[in-house]
Amino acid sequence: MPALEAANISLQATVTLSSGDYMEHLHSLKEKDCRIFIASFSTTLARKVFCQAYHLGMYGSDYAWVLSGAPQDSWWRDTSGTNCSSSQLVEAVQGVVLVAAHGSIIGTKASESGLTNSQFLQEFSRTGQPLTEYVTHTYDALWAIALALRQMGVEAAREEASGRKQRRHAVVKREVNSERLEKVARGPRKQDDQACSSGVHKLPGNSTKPTMSWILGRLAKLQEDPTPGNLVTARGEKRAQQKVVEVEVVSGTSGGFELDTFDYSREDLADQMLETLQALRFRGVSGPISFDCPDRVGVTAFHQVQVLLHTSNPS
Repeated sequence: MPALEAANISLQATVTLSSGDYMEHLHSLKEKDCRIFIASFSTTLARKVFCQAYHLGMYGSDYAWVLSGAPQDSWWRDTSGTNCSSSQLVEAVQGVVLVAAHGSIIGTKASESGLTNSQFLQEFSRTGQPLTEYVTHTYDALWAIALALRQMGVEAAREEASGRKQRRHAVVKREVNSERLEKVARGPRKQDDQACSSGVHKLPGNSTKPTMSWILGRLAKLQEDPTPGNLVTARGEKRAQQKVVEVEVVSGTSGGFELDTFDYSREDLADQMLETLQALRFRGVSGPISFDCPDRVGVTAFHQVQVLLHTSNPS
């Protein structure tokens, strides 16, 4: 109702109907000359309300009824509990607009699971479980969780790879700075320039040091196969120790995300899950899936009751 008021639509009355007082309320609404009704009834009460609306003349082109419900309910075909005939009840609901959530795939394309609506219903019928309106939504909820967890794993791997790249660049920077200091101390040497083409150059004591071309080549290879063992390292005890530290950092799991160690008690993972679901978009068996904060964005279907009235010709 606040949404209607915000749209500058005034409300003449707001009532709650029950099987014991609906007649009184309908008389009151007719006296106030209310013409547009937005309501939600049980199927049993809906039959009684529209039977009384028929007797009060609150139907036809001068009135608009908008109800929640689906056309397959066809509650107007059952006259039990009313004092109306079938033709009278059908005449009273002519033109009524029914609003319901759309709960199936739009079009003929398959869902993210690879199943079409008919295939899903066929598979589900084999379980022997009753088919309710929540079945497709439950199925898609599990898919949403699975896709979100997979995306969280992808993002965690991307962040980990980015962290490894930053650490490798730090290693390269230390190597370059160290090499510059050595060149300044030794002065320019032609051997150094010639040694770059072979990848490494000799230092006193028969030790080797990686050059920029060798390091960049190794980085390119690491990006293709970023395993913890493939780290930019050189010979020597100091570099070997650094390699051990690098492996421990890369292989560590503190603060990261791994599916086999997922813990629902971690607030950071819960926040990440909500953020991932917020950006999730896929086609489910219950229709398009997307979220607005914790709520699913639904697809609304509008139907108008147009029942063929049978008339008899006078003889």
